[in-house]
Formats: sequence, C-alpha cells, structure tokens
Amino acid sequence: MRSTSLITNAILLLTSASSAFASTQSAQIGELLSPQEFTLQSEETHPIMESQPYNTTCYRTVTNLETVCRLEPVRGTQQVCENVPEQTCFTPPHGRPQCHTVIARRCHTEAGPITFERRCGLEMVSRQQAYGCVKEHLVQVGTALDYNVSARVLVSAQKVGEVQLGVELRNQFELSLNGQNLSSRIIEVADQNNLVVLSKNETFARVVGDKQKQVGGQIELKLSDAAVLRSLSDQGISRIRYENDQVLFATASGLNSDLAVVRLMVKRDRIFGGDTILFDGQVPASALTLTQMGGESQGKIDLRPLIDGGLNSGRHRIELSIEPLGNLTKSGFSVIQGNSLGELPKLETALKLKL
Repeated sequence: MRSTSLITNAILLLTSASSAFASTQSAQIGELLSPQEFTLQSEETHPIMESQPYNTTCYRTVTNLETVCRLEPVRGTQQVCENVPEQTCFTPPHGRPQCHTVIARRCHTEAGPITFERRCGLEMVSRQQAYGCVKEHLVQVGTALDYNVSARVLVSAQKVGEVQLGVELRNQFELSLNGQNLSSRIIEVADQNNLVVLSKNETFARVVGDKQKQVGGQIELKLSDAAVLRSLSDQGISRIRYENDQVLFATASGLNSDLAVVRLMVKRDRIFGGDTILFDGQVPASALTLTQMGGESQGKIDLRPLIDGGLNSGRHRIELSIEPLGNLTKSGFSVIQGNSLGELPKLETALKLKL
C-alpha cells in the first residue's frame, strides 16, 4: 500500500488580503538537483461588504409592582413548668418559729422550635421580555481586486553527506502561491522512505505597478539519508585518542562537516588554582578532516590552529560532541520531510590524558 505524507512548510509571506485563486507547480526532488524556476500566478482581493437588515428577537427589561410571597423562619416560645420543694416558716404568738416543706409549682418561658410562615408583600420585580426587532449585519456582496500577483522562485536541491537514495528522489516538491503567500510541501511516493529534506526560504514580495505585485527569491533544499543519520545515533563516537596535537576519532560512515556540527572542549586539569579552558567551540572546517574508510567515518582534529602552541605537559581533558544536522539547522534550514526520524541526540565522548 502506497503511503502518502503531506508535510506543509510554514507560510513565507503573510498578508491580510484574501485571494481569489491559487496556483501550484511541482517537480520531482531528483529534478531539482539542477535548479529550476517555478512560475506561479495568483490574485489578492478583498471582500465588498454591505450592511443589511434582518429580523431577530430582542429583549427588554420590564419592571412591575407584584405580590411576592416567601417562607420566613419564625422562632416561637413555650412554657416549661416543674415542681420545686420550698420551705415555709411561721412564728406563733409567744412561741418558737415552726418550719415545714411544701411542693410549689414554678413555670417559665423559653425559646421554642423554628417554624416557617408564608408571608406576602408588594415588591418591584424586573423581568426580561422578548419582542421582534430588526438589526443590521454585514454581508459580503462582491469581491474587489487589489493586486495581480506573479511569482518567480528558483528552487534547488543538493545532497549533503553520504546519500544512497533511489525511488525517494521521485518524491514531489510542490510550491503553491495563494495571494502573495508561498507554501511548500513534499508528497512522498515510496513506502520505505529514507529521504530527509531540509528547506531554507529566502523570498520577498513587492509592489511593482498599479495593482501588480511580484514575489521572488529562492528556496534551497538539502537532501540527507535517514539511514546515515540513524547509524550515527546508533554507533556514536568510538576510539577517541590523542596523537601529536591531533584528536582522532571514529563514527558511522557518512559523517559530513556540511551536515553535522563537531564541537570540542580542551581544558588543562590543575590540582591547585582551578582548570584552564584552552578551547571550547565548534571545530572549523580548516582544522577538521573526515575520511570514509572501512565502512566508517574517521575524523582528525588538528589542535595547533585552535590552541596556540598545542598541548603542553600536564593533565588534560578533551570532550568531543557531534550534532547531526546541526550545521544546517544553525544556518536557517528546517526539516520539511523526515519528521519521523525524531529528535537526533547529540553524540558525546571524553578523553583524559597526561602529557
């Protein structure tokens, strides 16, 4: 079953105007190894709007005096009585006081349970009342031409690194012009697709006359092999060593200085006074040699142009890293095919030595 993936690149030029039609031109990726000029036509228009009435439902607030009833809490009272023993005394004439106990009933009032009573009264009440009304809204009644747009864009493709591709080069690169907006996409035709395409767009739009616009510039495509990039990630960096002011290492076949960023940090380890950084940065092409041999890439970094006088005696630490696709992404290229490759990890290794 043929798998078709449509990957759309970001719009290159933006405009608020709408377009009446768009034009598209395509070519096979392999054909773009020789630069081709894409010629496209489009228009920029804007809608003609008119205010027109329409029937709808409106609402207004109506306030009236109405009888409103509510249940309100009322706390009642209750009488509580109890028998209380009391002592009474009296003194007969010419006698001694005599006392005796009697039972007296004493009562008091205390709070009772809460009950609810329905109480009504007149209040001003506001309500929303619906009624039919007529409103205005904007309706498009036509289209007016702003600009006729013509585009001439040079598109070129270049292989980067070791690329062993066949049917993938028949993938279609499609460029569309919609108004002054350029967009691109890749249409894949292969089931097993190892093609990675990175794109860099340098385009412009300008007014060249009455109702005339011109879009121009160039689009560069860089082609890489996903199998090579995966092998770099899988194999990593091996056999790093130091010989005669040179750092030697090996990695997977296909490593190319145009494709990857090779970074190096060299520092002198000191017991007292802290470490000294002798070099930390991207290795320039003039100091880097990559040779394809025995199914692998063998690298050689000359330290003499990077570190004045090379390495002296003492303890040193060398850290080496490789970023696949790093040179291209740092130069403004973005992946428009090959997103299934995922984020490629940085390859890192280190070497300690005593001279």
